[in-house]
Amino acid sequence: MEEDRRLALTEHLEELRARIIRSLVYVMAGMSICWILYPYIFRLLERPVLKTLQHTSGTLQVLDIMEPFWVRCQVSLVAGLALALPFVLLEVWGFVRPGLTQRERRVIRTLPLVVFALFLCGVAFGYWMCSVFLKWLLSEYFVLPGMTAQLRVQGTILFLAKLLLAFGIGFQLPVLIVLLNRLGILPEATLRRRWREATVAVFIIAAIITPSWDPISMMLAAMPLALLYLGTWGVIILMERRAKRATKIEE
Repeated sequence: MEEDRRLALTEHLEELRARIIRSLVYVMAGMSICWILYPYIFRLLERPVLKTLQHTSGTLQVLDIMEPFWVRCQVSLVAGLALALPFVLLEVWGFVRPGLTQRERRVIRTLPLVVFALFLCGVAFGYWMCSVFLKWLLSEYFVLPGMTAQLRVQGTILFLAKLLLAFGIGFQLPVLIVLLNRLGILPEATLRRRWREATVAVFIIAAIITPSWDPISMMLAAMPLALLYLGTWGVIILMERRAKRATKIEE
């Protein structure tokens, strides 16, 4: 019996090792693809910056000989992680699936697709927020007449890339809440009773996922997270009411 347990544990560890290696291969492949597509990714990240700088006669500058190379490496890494996300999630699903009950499998089955869709929504929302944020920061209220905005490529482009990734990760909050609710860990009554703690948690998550510690970035991330929390709370209320009605009909 002990030998069987040891064999089962060894098999699980071997499978985990294989899936981790495959996930790393996916990330490397995503980075390679994004390295090739870097000019297009850079133009996409650069567009809101240049559009805003037109009104201030500002420029994007390279101040170091190695800066373009390191920017390409880091942007390819961030974009590669995003590109590999659905494949990594499938590996996670393949590893945990055998240990789940039929009910848990039904709950989690569509999770990779939902996670990827929310990630794309988060990136799209973050891109729009970046445009608004840049227009506000580089407006005449801050950049006074006689001042010229000269932004460094490394700081600006990497900040935007990391911020988009942060928004994509932050938009997974509804998935986490609904998943915990469907598994019976986080009922609606707890969400209602613990809303103050949830508000603090939202700001802590925003502080963790934002690439810089400035309060403006954290507020930008916290506002949509708070709205997502409220929206998910409403969805859970409807789901629990529907479940109660279905139970009454069966009785």
